[in-house]
Amino acid sequence: MEIEIVKWFQSFSNSFLDVLNCGLTRFGEDIFFMCIFMMLYWCFSYGTAFKFALYYVISVACNALLKMFIKRPRPWMASGDVINKLPASGFSFPSGHSQSIASITTFLTYNIYKTKTKNGIKISAVVISILMCFIVGVSRLYLGQHYLTDVLTGLILGFVVMMALILIGNKFSDKLKKIKPEYVLITISLIMLGLITLTSCVDFGLSVTKLEKLYKYAGLACGGTIGFIICNNKVPNIVTTFNQRVIKLIIGYVIVFGLYLLLKLIPQTNLVVFLIMLVLSFIATAVYPMVYNAIYNKVKKES
Repeated sequence: MEIEIVKWFQSFSNSFLDVLNCGLTRFGEDIFFMCIFMMLYWCFSYGTAFKFALYYVISVACNALLKMFIKRPRPWMASGDVINKLPASGFSFPSGHSQSIASITTFLTYNIYKTKTKNGIKISAVVISILMCFIVGVSRLYLGQHYLTDVLTGLILGFVVMMALILIGNKFSDKLKKIKPEYVLITISLIMLGLITLTSCVDFGLSVTKLEKLYKYAGLACGGTIGFIICNNKVPNIVTTFNQRVIKLIIGYVIVFGLYLLLKLIPQTNLVVFLIMLVLSFIATAVYPMVYNAIYNKVKKES
């Protein structure tokens, strides 16, 4: 029955929809998470960005554990009638992309509702969140990567896990304040370094893609940790106008993703991937905020 649902979505296939869905599905990938993280980090507060990243990683970890335990093959693996329109590895249930976008939109929508904004903005946030979850879920079906139950479960889990973490964080906020975020980040970084060291010594049968992701995440964790520690203690997050935040965001994206594209020209090995991600995350979390603050203060002083 579920195979038929996937086949129905793919019955509308054409070159335009292939390109469109390949683009829309990116909202459920790490690249979108990193864009949101940098937006929160640069334009709002280091603490909010840190909390968002921590909750997101826990949600993703839950998804990965469920996949490993259930081991449901993807639709295109189960049926020759389903076309695999986008390379993917791993298992099907639950949908990681769906859980990812649901986690991100839940966190953002909750924080928008907490602020003293107009009801129209709050309602718009809910509508946009639902729309984004819908288009990512549909894209996963269209691309032949997931069943409907994978998508629905991923969306529900993303919402439930993120809300649970937010509520737990709020309930124990006084106790959690005593735990310095630097210590948490250092612990995560050491765990990631331990994992990549272990995988370089022992063959755990991980695919090339999964091994590369592990090195990528380790680099992001280490560079981000160093950057956060420096900025949290030395570089204040200047609260600016909406237009200034937009400009800061655009310039930051151009710098970080521009450098990423340049560094991608280097022959890629797992060690190179680790170092590239470490450098980029350090630039994003430390160098760019420091340079921006210096320029902002200079311009403000001269004016």
